[in-house]
Amino acid sequence: MVGFGAYARTFTLNDPSNHGLVAPASGPGAAGAYTLAYFEVCTFLKSGATVMWNALQDVPYAYKGNQWIGYDNPKSFAIKVNLLSVISLCSG
Repeated sequence: MVGFGAYARTFTLNDPSNHGLVAPASGPGAAGAYTLAYFEVCTFLKSGATVMWNALQDVPYAYKGNQWIGYDNPKSFAIKVNLLSVISLCSG
């Protein structure tokens, strides 16, 4: 199963200096005005968030202060489409 999320997952970090994957969090992140849709992710990124790349899962994440956000972007979508193309070739 491959998901193409146009939304984000957020967490509030216990320690803003520890922002990597599996960093301890105290709970969910700040809510978006709507559903934390992709346009809200873009607003967060433009507000000065630092963008990182999770090479293991081929997806980005970003953080600013104690807020952490995981999301998909055009690059991660392209990687997923390529993976599906390879799977399709192998199964058919």
